[in-house]
Amino acid sequence: MQNTIEISDLSFSYSKGSQVLNELSLNVPEGRFFGLLGPNGAGKTTLISILAGQRKSKNHKALVFGKPIDHLGNERLNIGFAPQDLAIFPTLSVLDNLLFFGRLSSLKSGLLKSRIEEVLEAVNLEDRRRSISGDLSGGMKRRLNLAIALLNQPKLLILDEPTAGVDLQSRDVIFDTILNLKKKGATLLYTTHYLEEVERLCDRIGVLQNGRIIYNDQVDTFKNEFKGQSVEACYKELLVRATS
Repeated sequence: MQNTIEISDLSFSYSKGSQVLNELSLNVPEGRFFGLLGPNGAGKTTLISILAGQRKSKNHKALVFGKPIDHLGNERLNIGFAPQDLAIFPTLSVLDNLLFFGRLSSLKSGLLKSRIEEVLEAVNLEDRRRSISGDLSGGMKRRLNLAIALLNQPKLLILDEPTAGVDLQSRDVIFDTILNLKKKGATLLYTTHYLEEVERLCDRIGVLQNGRIIYNDQVDTFKNEFKGQSVEACYKELLVRATS
């Protein structure tokens, strides 16, 4: 099985010198749903922003679709990214946001129109297309954020805390949308502080601590190894072991 993401010896420091990622290595197989866990400050968002092309790090081997992340070219259009900080224009309507980001992604007019209809249906926002995005509820904004990431039918979807602060209805819509992608063979990199979400959505799990991956295996293996009743219980036990 090929890897959609291959990272070895990735380090990253901010300008003040604090090291966030420390010779990190990680592989995410094609078609897998990978849950990335870790305490606050572990480096999850930094790692995701590098993979999404928003930050650069030198002296590492990091490949997406078998190509260096800094030289993806048009392959970058096969990555969908929904950041934790909403990437929407609050003064534009739902439809205008989708039109803007679709054109930014070089989608042709006819295809863009059909993709907009598909993603609006996927996130259950068909009846809010004319609504101003800033007037939407928090959950609806998250759903729009996801819809934008889905416009290009990405082979790799990167979601950073996609259900933060959303209502139960919106969370279920987001889950259903994500699970439908698995049927299409997409790869998912998913970060969250809600560990039950990883148990529900993901088949592999990675734990990031102090800038390194300290665990990477299948969710079922993780649960069996730590003899926990849930991913949350196993995760807590792993962190205890790692700091003892």
